[in-house]
Amino acid sequence: MSGGDGDMVIPRTFEDALIFENLAVVEGIKGSATSEKIRAIVQRDLTGEELACELFDLLKEAEKAAFALDCLMLEDPKALKPPAYIRAGLTWFEKALSVELAEAAAQENQS
Repeated sequence: MSGGDGDMVIPRTFEDALIFENLAVVEGIKGSATSEKIRAIVQRDLTGEELACELFDLLKEAEKAAFALDCLMLEDPKALKPPAYIRAGLTWFEKALSVELAEAAAQENQS
């Protein structure tokens, strides 16, 4: 995943992966002290590596549940995209489930 400066950034937690995937949305999140700190970090002109380190340090002790609730309370919560690894996993699961359902339907029709 690329940071704002084009640096390759590898998320270390779900929260930083979510933030990297949604930088523009996170810049507008308000609510808890954690969300305010995250927003302040994201708004700074940091390299990808600096951003990753700042977020990692903050998220070690932050109230992650408060940030999650602030994300859910966004005016348009669908504006948040899942992190790429979760999106890939859900796509794989959807395909696997579709194949399984198709096979079950074919077996049922043969009976």
